[in-house]
Amino acid sequence: MNLLLRLLGEDHRELIAVIDEREKRRGFASVDAELVGELYDRRTKLMGELGLDVGDTTAEELYYALRVRWQREKDEEVRKKFWREYQYLGVMLDGELVSANGKDVEENLGRDFAERSLEGFRKGLVKEIKRRYGLK
Repeated sequence: MNLLLRLLGEDHRELIAVIDEREKRRGFASVDAELVGELYDRRTKLMGELGLDVGDTTAEELYYALRVRWQREKDEEVRKKFWREYQYLGVMLDGELVSANGKDVEENLGRDFAERSLEGFRKGLVKEIKRRYGLK
């Protein structure tokens, strides 16, 4: 659960507490474990598609690689398909969080790394968590 709290930030501590309570009642952390595993798999896939090494890439390098990918893709349908898969993916590297959400990447085109947006990814992750747990 710690990873989800780090990805979502302190503003979502209450949601994480609700999930934690539901998992305790069930006796296991199946949804959380599945989601975290899926996030790791998507991170690996994304970085491979960008030509980056998971073990040797900084958060800032990933940030700029995402911007380049956004700018290079001119076909709107291809762009939508690519970014749809990463709408709730945030990547933590060296303690720094980078959003792979297409809305955030587009918004970040005019921003420095320190000013990056995480809002779209966090909204997407909250939506996905609520969907998996049957929350409204």
